[in-house]
Parts: sequence; C-alpha cells; structure tokens
Amino acid sequence: CQRRWNNIYLKGENKIMTNEFLVSVADVILRDPQTKAGIAYGKANISSAFNLSMSSADVRAGINNPLIYSYYHTRELGITVNQAIFTETILALNVGATVSTGAVNVLQTECVSLSSSGSGVITLTPVGNVEVFLADGSIQTVTPTNKNITVSGANSQIITAVYVTSKRADQITIESVKPPSIVDLTLIAEIRASDQTTVKKYLQINVPRFQVTGNYTLDFAADGVSNETLEGKALVSTANDCTSGDYYAKVTYIPVSSTTTYSSMPLFQAQFLGLRAQPNLHRLAF
Repeated sequence: CQRRWNNIYLKGENKIMTNEFLVSVADVILRDPQTKAGIAYGKANISSAFNLSMSSADVRAGINNPLIYSYYHTRELGITVNQAIFTETILALNVGATVSTGAVNVLQTECVSLSSSGSGVITLTPVGNVEVFLADGSIQTVTPTNKNITVSGANSQIITAVYVTSKRADQITIESVKPPSIVDLTLIAEIRASDQTTVKKYLQINVPRFQVTGNYTLDFAADGVSNETLEGKALVSTANDCTSGDYYAKVTYIPVSSTTTYSSMPLFQAQFLGLRAQPNLHRLAF
C-alpha cells in the first residue's frame, strides 16, 4: 500500500518539516544597487522563474573508465520575470537608459475634413511640411501656414494629415553600445500550508547585483495583449567578512504568524510582512 508522509523530521534538529507549498507567482522589487533607492515594484507578474546551473568536468580513469572525480565550475543564477502590464521601466533597464521627460518631436496623425476649397485646419502646430493621405491612395506634401493647410484637388474630402509636432512626453533613447542596467533585485513569494489559505512563510530571494541581459521582445497581435519580460543573471557580490565566500544571492525564509491567512490578508499587510527589513522602500509599480 502507498503511504503518505505528512511530516518529515529534519536530521540533527528538533524540528518537524510539515507540508508547505510555494504557490503562485513572485512579486519583484528593483532597487539601485548602490543607494538602494526604489526603481520599480512589480505586482502584476504572469510568471517568475529562479534558475541555478553549473558545469562540470568529469575525470575518468582505469578499467571500464569509471568516474573518479568531477570538477564543478561556472555556476550561474538566472531570473526571468514576465509581467502582464506595460510600462517604460523594462525597456529602459534593457538598454541601460533612463526615461527622460520633456518636449520631443513626435509624429501626429489626424483626420481632417476639408472645405469646398480644399482647405482645412490641423490640431497642432507642425514642424515642417504636412503629408496628406487622400481617399484615392494618393499622397500630397503640403506646406502649412501655421495650422492651416490647403490640398489641391481635394475639395470637400476627408483626408488623413501626418506631420511632426512638439509634445511633452517620456522618451527612451536606445544607444548602440550602452550595456543594460545592473540592479538590486528581490523576489518575494508565499509559502502556504496544506489548507491552501494559511501563509506560513515568505520566500525572499535577494540578488544584490542583477545584470539585465538586454534581450527584449515586444510582440503586437491583433487579438492579443502585449506583455514584457525581464531576464538576467546574477553578478557575484563580495563577502563582507573573511569567513564567508563571495555570493550571487541570499535566500531567506521569513516565518509569519500561524493565524495569518491569505484570504484575510490586506494588501498593505502582505507588503509589510515581506519587506520588514526594508521599511523605507519606495513602492513604484511597474
């Protein structure tokens, strides 16, 4: 017969490891690796993944070539976060840029109804000429007078005007050689009891130096909603003393009250319990 083990005793300790389950997706918090100032707080993630890998070189010798030694090397720690909402942060991190805000030149398109003489008024002040797309597929280049345009042979027609104008907007410049950003990244996930509602612990994975890969894909689909992915690898962090080694990440299991349940936990409480070591964190959604 099959036997189900509800409790496992930890060897050498007076503890019982009860059934606990890591559930759902992790929140992600990004901070400046030096100042620890908040960059982004992701709470609308579709998936989040933590991956460890190593390479090894095997040494075999003797009759039948048995394995007598393995040299392990090249440990890597990778994290991938796929989020549902769309923001500027993910692209900026991938190109190592900041999001600038100010007056920039943008392309404006609008529908304009022309008068019986072929004249019309566009909404914004153009920078340069106005390209006019007519219903028959032809295109005219028109020199405007302020916001006024006159289109030859288009009396009483509805046209599409396309022109450059100045607007205040956010902008990211993708440079050709600038590397992607390095951030402090923390994942926070819930560990629940077998009753499915009681939150027993918070799993917190902190990578002090997370190097974004710079790989970014933005898909547009007629029947879909675009999402963004942040992926990267941990860079080694120097140990603070002579007894411990350099490291990629620290994984912490934070216990919470046994009376805390997921269904009754307000959002602010969940944030506080998972972040009590960083009370001054800026909570910026991305």
